[in-house]
Amino acid sequence: MLELDGTTILIGGDSGYDTHFREIGKRFPVIDFALIESGQYGKNWPLIHGTPEEGVQATQDMHVSVAMPVHWAKFELANHAWNEPIQRFIHSAKNHNQAIITPRIGEAVPIHKYSAQPNFMMPTDLWWE
Repeated sequence: MLELDGTTILIGGDSGYDTHFREIGKRFPVIDFALIESGQYGKNWPLIHGTPEEGVQATQDMHVSVAMPVHWAKFELANHAWNEPIQRFIHSAKNHNQAIITPRIGEAVPIHKYSAQPNFMMPTDLWWE
């Protein structure tokens, strides 16, 4: 967890879904922005890499304002298509009314604007299509 200038940022990494996300949400009642794992999942390592749907559930458990799915579109570790994680994440996020951003690889994202200016235009291009 990183707190900068009034913005709380969760920097997520490899983690399967479990109750620890609810515990984080209790400890940090306001999480403005979260980098959430969404790729490289498989049935043989559910405690290391969660599915995209579990990533969205984690954002719900932690009451995240804006999430950015990560750990996809890099290199292959799992047996899923390279763009499957983002498609599944977006679908699940829509079903849970979770705000997300999908910046292009290397695109600068001024995350402090998300908490300071709720109407700031978020990068949501479907650039992988």
